[in-house]
Amino acid sequence: MQMSVTVSRCTPFWLAIALRFDVMSILTYLLPYNMKKLKNGWVQGSAQEFLELSDADMAYIETKCALAACLREQRMKRRLTQTELAARLETSQSRVAKMESGDATVSIDLLLQALYRIGTKRRQLAALL
Repeated sequence: MQMSVTVSRCTPFWLAIALRFDVMSILTYLLPYNMKKLKNGWVQGSAQEFLELSDADMAYIETKCALAACLREQRMKRRLTQTELAARLETSQSRVAKMESGDATVSIDLLLQALYRIGTKRRQLAALL
């Protein structure tokens, strides 16, 4: 059964959280859109405007997305499966999948630890950020 939820500008942000949407998945869905007024009264806008995020919030989220993408890239570069990486990190495959997708339950600290454990250098991360 597929559940459809419409989130409008007046929907409180906490409701999205309560519905188990995390900021990362909302941003991933909304980032391609730019603000413009449509004929039917709907407003289409950026994720930052829609979620009323500050520039600092956006920088944090973009950093987390970049680290998650880097982890996936580094894993694939080393020809490791998620299961093999999970064994190296002493965690589960599902946790690695969450790390690579930037899940809300994954901290930036955990992403950095994983990247360092698989041999990513600080200079590589500095270039990324």
